[in-house]
Amino acid sequence: MFNLKQIRSVHQHFQANLARELDKALKVEQVQQLAWRAITQNRDIVSRKGNLLKRSKVKIIRNAKGKLIKLSNSSKYAAAQDLGSGLYGPKRAKYLIQAKNGKALHFTSKTGKEVFVRRVWHPGVKPTHFLYNAANSVGRQIKPWLEVAMKNAASKF
Repeated sequence: MFNLKQIRSVHQHFQANLARELDKALKVEQVQQLAWRAITQNRDIVSRKGNLLKRSKVKIIRNAKGKLIKLSNSSKYAAAQDLGSGLYGPKRAKYLIQAKNGKALHFTSKTGKEVFVRRVWHPGVKPTHFLYNAANSVGRQIKPWLEVAMKNAASKF
């Protein structure tokens, strides 16, 4: 005969013990350092002032199913950098850039000439997937930590 009350009680103790072991294994500061390193080592990111890197945040969120590691970025152009824009993004089309405040747009061409135009069709930005790659890298690096935490929790039962 199975004693369901006893099995339920032992299971609840195991879950509580596992949660404690995971809290020990997943220190927020260490996970943040891993994610920060993964984001900053991405060579595809073009960052002139560093705002894309500075605004990247890592959070460990608890929900009913467990914990999630969430990487986010609050800069306006983070989604375009991560997922791509224009021909390379979700819309798969060039987009028009027009002068708003002045009469013309001003930029330097690839050959070094100064260019003045009223409007230009921009092809878009190729995706770097910096947030996805950083999350994937962090996941691979913390997997051994989680395995140790689970073994420690299981060894007590």
